[in-house]
Amino acid sequence: MSVAYQGLAGAFSEAAAAALFPEQSLVARRTFAEVFGALEAAEVDAAVVPVENTHVGSVVDVYDLLRGHAGLQVIAEAVVRVRHCLMAKKGASLESIKSARSHPQALAQVDDWLRARHIEPVVAYDTAGAAAETGIPAGTPVFVGGADTESALLGSGVYEPGATGAVLGTTSPVQTVVDHPLIDPRGNLWTSCHVVPDRWVLESNAGDTGDSYRWLLELMYGAADAATYAVAEDAMRNRDSAPSQVYCHFGPVIFNLRELNPLKPAGMLFRFPLLHVDRPLRGEVLHAFFENVAFAIRGNCEQIAALTGRPIPVLTVSGGMAQSPTLARLLATVLRAPLAVATVVETASLGCAILAAVGAGLHAGLGDAVAAMSRRRPVDPVAGETSEYDDRYHRWREVYGKLTAWML
Repeated sequence: MSVAYQGLAGAFSEAAAAALFPEQSLVARRTFAEVFGALEAAEVDAAVVPVENTHVGSVVDVYDLLRGHAGLQVIAEAVVRVRHCLMAKKGASLESIKSARSHPQALAQVDDWLRARHIEPVVAYDTAGAAAETGIPAGTPVFVGGADTESALLGSGVYEPGATGAVLGTTSPVQTVVDHPLIDPRGNLWTSCHVVPDRWVLESNAGDTGDSYRWLLELMYGAADAATYAVAEDAMRNRDSAPSQVYCHFGPVIFNLRELNPLKPAGMLFRFPLLHVDRPLRGEVLHAFFENVAFAIRGNCEQIAALTGRPIPVLTVSGGMAQSPTLARLLATVLRAPLAVATVVETASLGCAILAAVGAGLHAGLGDAVAAMSRRRPVDPVAGETSEYDDRYHRWREVYGKLTAWML
């Protein structure tokens, strides 16, 4: 089977084509019009073209071509994570760069970044073609940075098929390693490349977690520095151990592209404080937010397990929020499964260092490098609290579903 895509080898459209049609013959065409022409002339069996991106919207040229080729049918879709790197010749500094050449869509996606550095965008027909125009000969060794989340997975030791990790940072992607691309029939979860050869990751995402927590701390304490995080941990540790009736519904989500509702209500729910008593204290509110994070992570894990058909026996977590003892205990208890918590906060940088160490010959292979450079500590569910949190999770899901359908 042959599949056409627009661009040169290395273009994002090629990645989408490989995800939808693994191990098939991929055929590059210079323009979108040539892709559609090849398909209509039966020169290829299928074609993959981009139609939308979350930053700049519709790919208008493709929509125009779809209207002009009414005999063609859409049969499948893929979600591809797009990450851009700025490439220059040896010796160039960021300050010396005056212009950047790439596809119009790629330039639009990084427009704010380029403008902030006074770099002029210059249109080229695709990113791989623009790279070729730099004059760097094909085959020249180039050091490149891996994707941040996938590098963080490797830095926390998540690279074998079946292993699952969550990077608890500004957002919280949840990813399971697979040995081949998986296509979600509902078009909700997506597959992208791992930084490890012949490995892929199936991803769901809990969305706005660390940034929401920072916002909450700034509201409650007027700051979000290291001292404030420590004070917040103390407040949660010293709260009344009796079950709280505070539920939080802002920030983290169970990823669902089809039900995305930016106008839905958000907030805290708690019992009406009769006679000015039973008002939630800071520790209870903060703890409810962390429960909210744990519930959202569980919901995303359940989505992944439903698609792979396999349970998640251990979840490896990394990132800044993973350093909270309160959140780690909550997450293990809510999941009813042990955690492996990475001891290094910057696991993305560690993942890149692991790859570099293997490439430089400091370790014989990836397994040896991970064993030598990556460390994790176990966190088990709290005995006697899993049933209580099962009940709270299902009540949280009930309200979550109602809020998703409302708009303000």
